[in-house]
Amino acid sequence: MNRFGSVIRQAAFLAAEEDRRRVLADYLDSLSSEDRDAVCLFLTVPAATRRTQLKALRRRVEEHVAPALFQLSHAFTGDLAETIALLWPNTPAANRPVGPAELLQGLRQTGPLDLPQRLSSWLSGCDVPGRHAIVRIATGTLRNPVPASTLEHVLASRGIALRLMDSDADLPAQADLFGLSHPPIPVPGEIDAVLLYVEQGRTHPPTVLCTFGAWQGNDLVPVARLDAGAFSEQIRSFASRHTGRRFGPTREVSHAPGATMIATLAYEALEPAARRRAGFVLKAPRILALSPAASPDDAGDLDTLTSLLPLPPANGY
Repeated sequence: MNRFGSVIRQAAFLAAEEDRRRVLADYLDSLSSEDRDAVCLFLTVPAATRRTQLKALRRRVEEHVAPALFQLSHAFTGDLAETIALLWPNTPAANRPVGPAELLQGLRQTGPLDLPQRLSSWLSGCDVPGRHAIVRIATGTLRNPVPASTLEHVLASRGIALRLMDSDADLPAQADLFGLSHPPIPVPGEIDAVLLYVEQGRTHPPTVLCTFGAWQGNDLVPVARLDAGAFSEQIRSFASRHTGRRFGPTREVSHAPGATMIATLAYEALEPAARRRAGFVLKAPRILALSPAASPDDAGDLDTLTSLLPLPPANGY
């Protein structure tokens, strides 16, 4: 996974589409058929490999790192997955780097009780780019999946036929990880949040407006309201089966354990907003991945986000 992580980083800094395609083609051409199939699944349907939450991996790192150091690192990177990869504790006898096919098989076959130890072994055996890739894959938050049509074209240039593996999720196609279909969007941060309310928009075709919340003590506080976009049908279906109260066109969604929708939200900036209950506004939020029937405890907390806000100036300056 070290090379997989490096390829993703390298492609992100290439401006020319031809160069990005060449990097991807060179990498896929060098893999065994088993590893290539796994990588194609990672790139096309990231949510299919979601087996844990970023919050759980953060707790594992915080067992070995002072909270203040973690907060400073998170503020510097603006990315929870990258912070986890950077601060993951080194072990004296790290395992060899795990390969794509081995990682996929391990994620699919390892039970929830044994998964934390397997993840620790995989992460300890890789470098920072490899760890970052594993964190993204294991949490289903690999950004901007690659359309299958793009992979098919790239592989065809090397005389290879695309074989898409069966996935555990049926999600709509999204933007291109390598920017081959759309320009890359900068995403400084992310949070796991609970779906609180769903509202049917009045546009044509109708939009699905969602309100997501995070924990403040024992309360869920709204942190973002956004258009569900490509996830509209999945959210509309979930809300129809788990509606509590109704307020006109707005539905309150269940937050009960086993009947909660958790979304990983990306945002471009975090700005103070004294009039908001949360105390801040997420700028340009969007959904990266969904986890239906998750535990509400998997959602993030406001302290994590407020720690990233700039401190007020001393003495009014």
